[in-house]
Amino acid sequence: MAAYLLRRLALSLPTIAGISLLVFLLAHLVPGDIVDVMLGAMRTPEKVAQLRALFGLDRPLSVQFALWLKDAMRGDLGNSLYTGRSVMQEITAVLPPTAQLAAASIAVSVLVAVPAGVLAAVRQYSLPDRIVTLCALVGTSMPVFWTGTLLILLLSVQLNWLPSGGYADFWRAPWQGVRHLILPAVALGLSSAAVLMRITRSSMLEVLRQEYIRVAQAKGLSDPVVWTRHALRNALIPLLTVLGVQMGFLLGGSVVVEEVFVRPGIGRLMLMSISQRDYPVIQGITLFFCLVFVLLNLVVDILYAWIDPRIRYG
Repeated sequence: MAAYLLRRLALSLPTIAGISLLVFLLAHLVPGDIVDVMLGAMRTPEKVAQLRALFGLDRPLSVQFALWLKDAMRGDLGNSLYTGRSVMQEITAVLPPTAQLAAASIAVSVLVAVPAGVLAAVRQYSLPDRIVTLCALVGTSMPVFWTGTLLILLLSVQLNWLPSGGYADFWRAPWQGVRHLILPAVALGLSSAAVLMRITRSSMLEVLRQEYIRVAQAKGLSDPVVWTRHALRNALIPLLTVLGVQMGFLLGGSVVVEEVFVRPGIGRLMLMSISQRDYPVIQGITLFFCLVFVLLNLVVDILYAWIDPRIRYG
């Protein structure tokens, strides 16, 4: 297993470098840079040249990327061109709200999708199955910003049950932290739950047709025992594959959700950095997202072997 994990990490390095290069080039293709943002109408050729030299933007793009990649391999992601703080400080300062949102969204997604998918599979072609299928179709068709807006209009504006946005520190004010977390977590979690419901249903249907399920039923085991102990565990393997990808997309979806709900986090930091042309922060957040995807895929592979002992990695 250790050798397999090392191989996977080694193979991931070119992918991370390629994605970082692509994002670096796309960010620099946007007209203007941080010098234009900072100087605005007061820009003069002398001031522009001075600031571009100060930030190292007068160098060729290939040199800028090579220097950034060299420092990144040593763990130094550089400093923000806008605030002067290190990129690691910028990311860690907004990481807790995003981590809370991602964890809550995953919980919402799994708690909604797995029971609904199992119910639809064991009651195939029934009314619950049709309702779950319709909800999954609607959920995959609705963008997360639209779902968030509807939740704000209904639960915040009309019913005044929950705050429409903002953030409260969960550790200092737990109840307020939960209240500010519910709406964005539900909005983000439901978008992922729609996909997971369909995967759970199709995976459960395939497992329920297996011979060992009929043998378990013939032994007199009750349906709930057969569904949970025998069918669901084997149906979880395809679900884990999709869940690992969805967890990464939930972090990406936080960019939209945090903006809709005016919530601090990595998503809002990314949008701010793009608007300010803060290239080191953009690159640092991109590298962070890439590492999260790689680690999530590794965790999913490890969970495969835990769920199905027949799976071995050499």
